[in-house]
Amino acid sequence: MAILAIHDVQINDDNCTVEALVEDTFCLRKETRLDPAEYAPGVCKASFTVPDDCPIPKDESQFIDMLDELDLNWELIQPDDDY
Repeated sequence: MAILAIHDVQINDDNCTVEALVEDTFCLRKETRLDPAEYAPGVCKASFTVPDDCPIPKDESQFIDMLDELDLNWELIQPDDDY
């Protein structure tokens, strides 16, 4: 899933929790016999352990690249307000 924007980052010791807008995480319409399911972006949360040898980048785009590489399990918090 692609991360569209970072909303919040909290770091406690070696644990990092991130809230971000992630594409295709909120189901707008369920699948029917005639149409596939339709998904929209949603605000999600994920946590991970910060590796000692890999500091968290200060630049948002580099941080998003790092999160993409971690392949996190994003949990939907709320749908995007634009949908």
